[in-house]
Amino acid sequence: MTGVILTSATPETRRRVRECFIDPLTEEGVERIAGSTVVDHDAVVKELCGRLSYLRPAELHRLRELIRPYIKVKRGAARWPAVSLILSVAEWSIRRPPPSCSEMVRAIMGCSAGQRAVADGYGAAAIFYMRKIGAPPHTKFAWDQVRADHVRRMGSITHLRGKRAAGVVLTSGEERELDLFEAYDALATRLAAEGAANGAETGNTSGVENDGR
Repeated sequence: MTGVILTSATPETRRRVRECFIDPLTEEGVERIAGSTVVDHDAVVKELCGRLSYLRPAELHRLRELIRPYIKVKRGAARWPAVSLILSVAEWSIRRPPPSCSEMVRAIMGCSAGQRAVADGYGAAAIFYMRKIGAPPHTKFAWDQVRADHVRRMGSITHLRGKRAAGVVLTSGEERELDLFEAYDALATRLAAEGAANGAETGNTSGVENDGR
């Protein structure tokens, strides 16, 4: 498969990164990387706002503290660490970003069968299926598997959502399970919406039609 990075960044999540991570450090006097221009720094900020958008506010606050040892003072000015270093600290010290998806996932979730899956609530399960099998659910049997997996998975997801809403601290495994599900669910919803919009523009609503119904 050809991997295509499809971030779940939205204006809100980008703003969250800026407010919880970028701005506090800037207000403390941390300046752009030595030798970079204002345009370069703006590009760095834009990249960080997009690639860290999967982190929650508390995690962004923690990341801010974790990178402090890497903020070097050069010629009397505190300088931002490299983007690659910040992303590595976020991935290995807090949690990994949602995985990328392929053109196959984009195509399936954007066609009418994928749109129906999202409308019926099992869009995330369809992505889990494709990530595991490496092929789209073309047949009735495959879609039955997707729906059955959704039913099994939702018991745990509903339980974990309830715990989080009640303020119960989840284990790292529970955090990963819930975060991955929600990332896939958001991705499926977005790809289905994009597919519907493209179909409306082109008059093409065809695709993988056989979802078993």
